Amino acid sequence: MKKLLTVCLILSLTFGIFGCGTTPTDETLITRAKELLPKTEELNDLLYITGIPLDPTAKETNGYQKADGEYLKEKGITKISDVFSKMKGIWSEDYIERFKKSSLVTSVVEGNQIAAYAYCYDQYDKLGNFLSIMVSTQGLPIQCGAVEYLYDTLEVKEKTGEHAVLSLSVNVTNGEGQTKETTLHVTLTKNEMGEWLLGSTTAVVYPKDSYPLPL
Repeated sequence: MKKLLTVCLILSLTFGIFGCGTTPTDETLITRAKELLPKTEELNDLLYITGIPLDPTAKETNGYQKADGEYLKEKGITKISDVFSKMKGIWSEDYIERFKKSSLVTSVVEGNQIAAYAYCYDQYDKLGNFLSIMVSTQGLPIQCGAVEYLYDTLEVKEKTGEHAVLSLSVNVTNGEGQTKETTLHVTLTKNEMGEWLLGSTTAVVYPKDSYPLPL
């Protein structure tokens, strides 16, 4: 009996070790993508499509204006760090770290000059007290279109035990109400807890435009 238990224990440990890198089925990845994609729409709208609304009572200063705090409060956002918190459980930690360095929330410095100013940033007073989120009055860094994900077209293009790339068709509508269908490639990566999370952006630029996204 003891030998049987020992064999069972060895087998369970062996499969547990090698199971960590087991390649998932296409169905598993597609199901996970269907769970995650809808959760990205709110932040995509704030950062790429409609943008963070400005406080109409505030004055513009050096190309920036105070954000509409009440609107953001309804979204559960007070500081930029709240955006990062809302990304957790949807995007991978690696992607979030790269996002923090993008021109959406951090000015890009090349040499001794600023190559691109941040779209939004936290404003503090001289004593270090938080005041508000400031938003560029020049508009979004990249104007993405409103997207309709066509989930039935999801297809796994490549996969390993830790990484996968899927594609799906999306309908993208620009500011003039024109709609085109294009293809979005979505990356999924598995974290240490075994969860599959997004490793790429899910925002889409209208097909006639060729601007690269900040991230």
